[in-house]
Amino acid sequence: MWQTILSGEQWNASLINQRKNGELYHVDQTISPIANDDGEITHFVTIESDVTNRRLRKQQLDVLNRVLRHNLKNGMNVIQGRAELLRESLSDDESQAHVRAIERRSDAMESLGDKAETVRSLFEKEVSAETATNVTELVSDIVTTVSEEYSTTSFDLDGSDPLYVRADSRLKLAVKELLDNAVVHNDQPEPEVTVTTRPSKKAVCRVDRHRNCG
Repeated sequence: MWQTILSGEQWNASLINQRKNGELYHVDQTISPIANDDGEITHFVTIESDVTNRRLRKQQLDVLNRVLRHNLKNGMNVIQGRAELLRESLSDDESQAHVRAIERRSDAMESLGDKAETVRSLFEKEVSAETATNVTELVSDIVTTVSEEYSTTSFDLDGSDPLYVRADSRLKLAVKELLDNAVVHNDQPEPEVTVTTRPSKKAVCRVDRHRNCG
């Protein structure tokens, strides 16, 4: 700390402090050196923010998040097991289509826990700087990935010209979620999804499920 502030730099740290009554608490601390006209450091200004309650809430939310994800996964395992039993006991095409719909939805629900954790971590971290992103190339890569996850779904990618937008790393997650929803919320036995990239004032990516959806 002294090496930093004596060199004229600002010191930033998260540490545990102690109150006069002996109670420990968490603080975010900033120490800034103050120099005179000759450039000599004469004073230091310290700012401390008590973040004990914030850290406690974060710990509680982390525990709640793990419990909810655990319970969701266990519930989905039961649904998937029952769906498998139904699939083995039913033979007509209509019943099999209903079972496949149950399995697709349960798979999607099971992945919600992982998606929620990913979104939470993205917003907790400092957002990456916006860069020029080739949306056409990005969407093509995501379509390839999603096609492997949903083997019974056919994807038609419309748009080959490079299309650039300024975006950060969360754009990929948003497009992936869009395609997942196009499959999961589709009532066709074998969904067909058309993905179009084109310049637009409102959007750069449009997904149709061969229904009234955009």
